[in-house]
Amino acid sequence: MRTAISNAPMIPALLPGWSILFLIRRMDEMQRKLQLEAFVVWPIMCGFWFLGVVLGRLRYR
Repeated sequence: MRTAISNAPMIPALLPGWSILFLIRRMDEMQRKLQLEAFVVWPIMCGFWFLGVVLGRLRYR
């Protein structure tokens, strides 16, 4: 019972993921390729942003 209650918040969290997959399946090949490449590039951009914040804080400390 505890496991079911603790996992209950995951149900609403799965809905956006399911809707994104549904939308990607409906796209044509070019749009699908662009979206999947954006999913790959997004973490890289976040990493560079984080690195810039760290370097900026070190520089202007």
